Amino acid sequence: MNTNQIIKSWQAIPVQARVKRPGSEHEYEQLLELLDQITDELAVRGESIENSPLNALFDLVSAYALEWEAANEDPITASPREVLQQLITENQLSLKQLEREGIAKQPLLSAVLSGQRQISKALALKLAQRFHTRVELFL
Repeated sequence: MNTNQIIKSWQAIPVQARVKRPGSEHEYEQLLELLDQITDELAVRGESIENSPLNALFDLVSAYALEWEAANEDPITASPREVLQQLITENQLSLKQLEREGIAKQPLLSAVLSGQRQISKALALKLAQRFHTRVELFL
């Protein structure tokens, strides 16, 4: 392995592809467009990202986008109960459906949503996994 050759080749990629950490909202949006284009290309090819030569590019661009979001997104000011209610509404879920998925019993979820009960750490973890979000939103 020729390290100098790898470094030289790697340094040319971001310049040619214009891939870099975003410094503005516009550059962030360009990264999101690139992610969409990569996803579309994979769909056309019928490839999964794991088996694609575009995997490393996808990972790099995703990391840059997530980094920008973490540094620039507005903090969530809603209570855990309000976050849960919003996610249930957005995903058009019922408490019965969440119970069937093994998240929690319907009466417990109802008590949480009415403000009678707090969300436990165990429930917060299940909710975060269910909604693919950070556990801190529910604590």
